[in-house]
This record gives sequence, C-alpha cells and structure tokens, in this order.
Amino acid sequence: FEDAYAIEPFDAPIENKRDFSFVYPNMAGCLEAEFLNVPLTTVRNYRGGFESGLNHYGGVVYALSSRTDIKGIEDLKDKVVTASNFKLCQHQWRVFEDAGVSLMADTKQVRFSSKGDAPLIDDVLDGSTDAAFTRTDTIENWRQKNPERKNLLRILSPVTPAPVLDGIPFPFETTSELYPEYGLLAGNHVEWELQREVLQALLSLTVNDTITDDMYCNVTRATGKNAAGDQIAEEKAMVEGEP
Repeated sequence: FEDAYAIEPFDAPIENKRDFSFVYPNMAGCLEAEFLNVPLTTVRNYRGGFESGLNHYGGVVYALSSRTDIKGIEDLKDKVVTASNFKLCQHQWRVFEDAGVSLMADTKQVRFSSKGDAPLIDDVLDGSTDAAFTRTDTIENWRQKNPERKNLLRILSPVTPAPVLDGIPFPFETTSELYPEYGLLAGNHVEWELQREVLQALLSLTVNDTITDDMYCNVTRATGKNAAGDQIAEEKAMVEGEP
C-alpha cells in the first residue's frame, strides 16, 4: 500500500492504476463524470448523537467571536482566509459566490495549510488568519474539549433553520448546504462481480463490528486516501449504500 499514497486521484484513472477510490464528494463527481467511475457507497459517521449516523456534512467558515468587524461572509473582503486543502474548500467557495464575494479576488489573501483542519483553530485564535475553513463538527468537538474557551469562536453565516437530515435537524452548525460524505467508487475497468462483492462486504458491517475500524483504514490506504483514515481515532464509522 505504500505506493498508493503517491497516486494522484485524477492521474490514476487514466492508466487504470486504481481499482477503487475513496474520495471527497466533489472529487467523486469528477471521477464519475470524467472517468466513468461507478459510485458504490458512502461513509456513515456516528457523530452528534445521531443513532442512525450521518451520511452528509457541511462546510464551515469561522472567526473569533471578538471580531466585531467580521459577522458574516460579506465581511471577509480584504481579510486573510485559510483552508487546510484546496480540494476541501469548494463547499465554502460556493457560499462566498452566493454572498457576492469572490474568494480569490475580494479577500486580501487565501492561504492553504498542510496542518489539517483542527490546528487552524490556533491560527484564528492567535490572529494569524482572520477566518478559516473546516468541516462540520470540528468546532463543536473543539468546544467540547475546551469548555472554558467555547465562546471564543463564531461560525459565520450559519444556515438557518438547521438543515434536516432523515427527518431530524442536523446537529452541527454549517455555513454551506450539506453534501454527501466520503464516497467509494470503482474504476470502470473493475468487473461488476468484484464491485458487488466489495459492496456486499462493506454493507455487511455494523458500527459494533470490531473489524470496522481496520477495514475503514485499510480501504483508505488501499485507495491512496489517508487523510480520512485519521478520523477513525476519534469516531466510529461505517459505510452505507447510496439511496
């Protein structure tokens, strides 16, 4: 699996170097449209008290609560904004466009950090950046771990009323609309029998299976996506079939 980490998600399909891809929803759409990859499953994360798990997430933009000059997306003109990854900022990018703000042209600077989402909170707290991007539940998890500091951060332009998922209000504040969780896709060269076997094996898992954590991480490593594998240390996850 060592070579899998070096495979670019959009280079591999050209030469059929990858049989299965475990990717963000925006990348899943590209792989399906451009390379005819076949969507198989999405991750269902057990967060926020949802007994049935969450199969969607949103993009979040946040800043210091004490910044009276930053109360919404429109206030980020001429400000420094930081994201952990260019591929992971597209949910928020759409929100900027909807608010009439060009993420690249109207802000003072857009930075992309390799530190990951959680460390960007420190950059916001110490003033290194005016605002930052993350996914839903990152801020809530930080607040839970730092109750004495929970009021220091403000999520900008939260969607109200809260989006409804499976008939229940989504448990986390989100700046963007909700998008499907990480998806597993098969290359169009993979035999349908193998696709079916992989899908059936994954769908047979439950959140209480002891193999779930290992399989989640192994699928991640085998498909060259290691970022999502880090989540397993703090959460239980399983996969589900798309409706």
